[in-house]
Amino acid sequence: MTAGRYLDKKHWISVGAGRGVTAALVEDLVTDSYDLALDSVPRSRRPTKT
Repeated sequence: MTAGRYLDKKHWISVGAGRGVTAALVEDLVTDSYDLALDSVPRSRRPTKT
């Protein structure tokens, strides 16, 4: 993983294909990204857990 190209280096990364890129890694990256984005949504507008 490297810093995202042409993007905000704080929150974006680039992931290249290879042995280390597992389904679990991709799932973790997506979950972390979702959580970061959700932090910026007002609590009243956040989805409820069912």
